Amino acid sequence: MKTAMRFSVVVLIIASIFGSSRLSAQNSPALDWQYQYAADLSQSGTDVCVMNDGNLAVAGWTLVDRGTYQDHDGLILILSPGGQLIQAHTYGRTAENEDEQFFGIAPKNDGGLVAAGIQKWQLPNNGPWQYDYYAVATDSSGNQTATNHFDYGHANDQCWRVAALTNGNFILAGHGYGQANDQHPYVIVVGPSVNFAGSFSFDLYAGSLHAVCATSDGGFIAVGQGQVAGSWDALDLKCDANAYFQNYWTFGQSDHLEIGYAVIEQTDGYLMAAQRDGLLWLIKIDLAGNQQWEYSSLEMTPTAMVAAPDGGFTIAGMNNSGYLLMRFNADHTLRWSQNYGPIAATGCSSLTRLADGSYILVGTLDDNVLVLKTRPEELSASNSRLTVERNFSLQPGFPNPFNSSTEIRFNLPGATVVSLKIYDILGQEVKVLEQGFLSGGSYSRIWDGTDRRGLINPTGVYLIRLQTPQTTFVQKAVLLK
Repeated sequence: MKTAMRFSVVVLIIASIFGSSRLSAQNSPALDWQYQYAADLSQSGTDVCVMNDGNLAVAGWTLVDRGTYQDHDGLILILSPGGQLIQAHTYGRTAENEDEQFFGIAPKNDGGLVAAGIQKWQLPNNGPWQYDYYAVATDSSGNQTATNHFDYGHANDQCWRVAALTNGNFILAGHGYGQANDQHPYVIVVGPSVNFAGSFSFDLYAGSLHAVCATSDGGFIAVGQGQVAGSWDALDLKCDANAYFQNYWTFGQSDHLEIGYAVIEQTDGYLMAAQRDGLLWLIKIDLAGNQQWEYSSLEMTPTAMVAAPDGGFTIAGMNNSGYLLMRFNADHTLRWSQNYGPIAATGCSSLTRLADGSYILVGTLDDNVLVLKTRPEELSASNSRLTVERNFSLQPGFPNPFNSSTEIRFNLPGATVVSLKIYDILGQEVKVLEQGFLSGGSYSRIWDGTDRRGLINPTGVYLIRLQTPQTTFVQKAVLLK
């Protein structure tokens, strides 16, 4: 990991000062705060995730002036929920004609992070640039604990996104070039220390993957584009946790250009946000890949999508008025749409939804990292699907401390994928109490102090972690034996 940057500029602008322009809105949230980070010649934000402690981790890159040369470094910012900078770290090798850039970030079970992107270097005598997948593991403060790079076999392997799997590993998705210099969708599985754990190259079509989402069966689904019969179609690729191929689907027409940019899992299938000839194009498929419905909207480039607890979803992207959020109901009717941030902002790259119903967007403004946070979505008594939207909760175990068993209660405001696990104080998984889809409601699970083999654990402090696509909660439990 490289040294901290020379200086930083923090700009915090409340919505009442800066404002936000509205396309059409019903209960659309106002802008809460805006944060801008500047340190060197230029920098860009590319992805964001919520850490186990509730802080925000923003990934990207920065262009650093080394005096006799300039190079790109991977960048991670750790922000408080209120938008204050806690840590700023850069990563990569300090050498001329060698660059590192992050395009994805995800939390680890031990409270740290995995960030991934590309590492590139130029061959001697002004030769061509070479690209590899690049990944870094950190602790909870962003300090590098491990790094790795992966070469599919040619000069242009590029990773665009990373996602955490339910087993604690991570998927790196993008494309690789084979020996014939042909580009194919490519995924790599890495462990928490970014050690290689598997890979898969989809060689049926040329193409690339732009987004990846963990699925409740332990695997993942990735979306992007594939060249089918001479035209570019949206591509969905389904694999298991070891990156073993399970299925694929393509969607498009020969006289159109379609590219998949985001995907989420729903109770009855998958939803892909794509672009068709400059228009937002939504495609819902069932678990077998059969198309259920499609939706087209105004000109925008979708870049990210998150599920909402009521069965709906929210899409982020760009249009002529800046960053755009579009909130849909469970029946895919539009609830509200609104622009945020300055028109000059570019590269709306990532979106996450916090437990209170607010949204975080990440991108770039004036060659600086831009982070926007909205206020929580307004609840309306007339819309019963929203009345429990904020009611995610995880209660401490009772009794606590305990020596026989403890009851763990949690609440879900809507149907979602749930992971409820026990970890030791070192972040090692001890036992899985719940894994899969659950409907909205209140639940209770009993932990008897045993591990996955049924053996009694020693006295100590343990962590109870409830994770959904929308949020993560952690409570402590003390086992006395």
